[in-house]
Amino acid sequence: MRPGHNWILKFGNLAGSMTCVEKKFKLAPHKYEEYKGLRFRDGDCGLVVDVWLHRVDEDASGLTFYAHHG
Repeated sequence: MRPGHNWILKFGNLAGSMTCVEKKFKLAPHKYEEYKGLRFRDGDCGLVVDVWLHRVDEDASGLTFYAHHG
């Protein structure tokens, strides 16, 4: 990873809604829930991501990206 490594993304919408929050987690202190392979704690939100861009390793300039679709 290079310094300043960032992902660029576009949030999606849940079907029939105007929100990108898929699930809000309300858990006891020091507890977590695994959801879709990720660990969430109290107050966290699972978000819908439509597309995200990631740098191509072969480009030393770091200016070439490829798209992943959610």
